[in-house]
Amino acid sequence: MAKRADGCREDTIRNLRARGGLLSTYFAEKLVSDILPPHIAEVLSRGGIDHTTKDNDRRAFSSFFSWCMEQGYCTANPARKTKRSRHNADDVEPKILNVEQVRNLLETAEKFKGGKVVPYIALGLFTAIRPTELARLRWENIDLEAGTVTIGPKMAKMRSRRLIEMVGLTETDDKGKKTKLPANLIEWLAPHAIGKTPIKDANWRKDFDALRGAAGLIQRVKVKGKEREQILDTGWAQDVLRHTGISHHFAFYQHEGKTATWAGNSPTMIHRHYKGLVKPNEPAEFFSIKPREAAVKFNAAMK
Repeated sequence: MAKRADGCREDTIRNLRARGGLLSTYFAEKLVSDILPPHIAEVLSRGGIDHTTKDNDRRAFSSFFSWCMEQGYCTANPARKTKRSRHNADDVEPKILNVEQVRNLLETAEKFKGGKVVPYIALGLFTAIRPTELARLRWENIDLEAGTVTIGPKMAKMRSRRLIEMVGLTETDDKGKKTKLPANLIEWLAPHAIGKTPIKDANWRKDFDALRGAAGLIQRVKVKGKEREQILDTGWAQDVLRHTGISHHFAFYQHEGKTATWAGNSPTMIHRHYKGLVKPNEPAEFFSIKPREAAVKFNAAMK
């Protein structure tokens, strides 16, 4: 309730609740004031989690205990006295999908349940919008005529408004005249804009997992009686749609500042993480991937 009163987003509250629930699971019989740094270290050292998850857990625990100190429930923050993970995020290269994997994923999405997951996949790839922002995106934020997507302060990760331009290629005729073509993303979204297909509905997670499985990117396996996701050797990773989009945009424009503004990031971050991930000939192919079935349906609907 306190975080909600402070204006925290629901995503933030859910994250804190989920991570804070770990403390209840591990130390149900202890008072907040009885939890010490070794106890926090015990939770952070549990198996099956990576360095990023550990750091995120630690931050959430620290936020919780800081609040407890303000309320007088404890006199110290045990999370602050635990060691941070000894890994350098700058050394971790983003994983991206290659052009053929992107094409396969989109073509599979077209055939999956009437293409209901196409808007989410296409926007994630061709505008590199963060998953948390995609969850808040509505069709009124998308202008197909102008070829733009508006990410307002209430949607953006850092509460900073940005206007994303859909990438359109330029065609040169025999006389050297250049003509800018409509963005391929417009063709992916147009059929769904008519009926306003939900970008992320209540069954999204189930459909998203099923789609990735159908595209051969993941498989579900049972481990100790519980079904878990197993990532196949295809490059799929967290935020892979966003990483793929940013990498191709940067390779296409060769301008850290332009890509940083487009993706809602910093030029330093773009240069450090995304330089050289895509070959020179790939961006044009990436931004020219167009739908097959959806385009036919859209043209028929407009007649």
